[in-house]
Amino acid sequence: MKTTIAFLAGGILLLSACQNNPSSTESTATSAPNFDSLTIALQEQADLETVPGFGVAIVNAEGTLYQGGFGYADIAEQKPYTTQSLQNIGSISKTFIGISLQQAVDRGLLDWNTPINDILPFDVVHPKYADQPILISHLASHTAGINDGDDYDFAYSLTEPNTYIGTDLDPEDVAEFETYAQNPAYELGDFCQSFLSENGHLYKEDHFLPTAPGEQYEYSNVGAALAAHVLEVATGISFPQWTQKYILDPLKMGNSGWSFSDVNMDQHAQLYYERSLPIPRYTLATYPDGGFITCIEDLSKYLSAMIANYGTEENQLVSAGGLENIMTPRHNDSEGVDYGYFWEIRDTGYIGHSGGDPGIITLMYFQPEYKSGFIIFFNGYPSDDGQGIGEIIDLLTERVADLH
Repeated sequence: MKTTIAFLAGGILLLSACQNNPSSTESTATSAPNFDSLTIALQEQADLETVPGFGVAIVNAEGTLYQGGFGYADIAEQKPYTTQSLQNIGSISKTFIGISLQQAVDRGLLDWNTPINDILPFDVVHPKYADQPILISHLASHTAGINDGDDYDFAYSLTEPNTYIGTDLDPEDVAEFETYAQNPAYELGDFCQSFLSENGHLYKEDHFLPTAPGEQYEYSNVGAALAAHVLEVATGISFPQWTQKYILDPLKMGNSGWSFSDVNMDQHAQLYYERSLPIPRYTLATYPDGGFITCIEDLSKYLSAMIANYGTEENQLVSAGGLENIMTPRHNDSEGVDYGYFWEIRDTGYIGHSGGDPGIITLMYFQPEYKSGFIIFFNGYPSDDGQGIGEIIDLLTERVADLH
């Protein structure tokens, strides 16, 4: 969710260019090419031990071509990271908001150009442009004029507040987790109202940019969470219920969910800052913006559906043209990446999203021209300025290109 992760940014630039164990792969497509060399190369990266563990997949419109787990889901227990290991995936979660909003538009329950205050039970008004409404499309394209700032840390809370890490972390990280430990576990709508509505106790005018709604791209996790809450109010269905009924069930993503209670915690990976620094479990009040919990096997089904339905007349999840609509560039960020409705469109043609949160780095992208894509999950940060992260991304993008 947090968008500036230095070692991740460098790796993503490379986009410009299995069995459930560390040493083997699984191929589920009938005519899948041989990936033995890729397994060897990925195992070599795992052997460097710069990250605790990681999972990868390469998929096309027919299904999963390759998937594998490497390293450890839990170092202390010597538990291997597998394609069924669960973790939150950060801002890849936002793509589910985009799909859900398009589904609601398809059903006539929403319109992209509807002012959000026509739907919400509380008002969200830009303090400098009170006469200019924020539209659903503004939230979805990160142009609503919402500024997360440091106060976004109030969205995090710890499941066991007394277990946060102390002196082993940098002082800045210690302070961050101390904040998490003190935070209450807000409900989604309550947090959005508190943060953005004038009478909310977290409200500040600087939660809004000096520019009017629709004028400037500014990535906002809170704005994404608010979009999911708009969907809830408009449909009368909670966001987890909507995604379960209209995305997870149709795709048979049975090992995924939006909370720890939704998944098999025996499969949940331990998250780490570095290999020796496990992170206590945390939750997000703004969970639709980055709290989706899934595994390589399940998310591969989701990405395969995107590839299969992009550019086709018949779509499994949305109306014909629906994917193209949310994946059409709307605005350009400061790094030259186009953004649709909660989907990135990179200048090389790759479409997808990345994610970063305490203890996780994730990527999910597909190349429409190649009709294939890749997924990478890491359950920890690299121990030496990102060494290995870029190499793994490079290995996956090269194999996707080889399929073309």
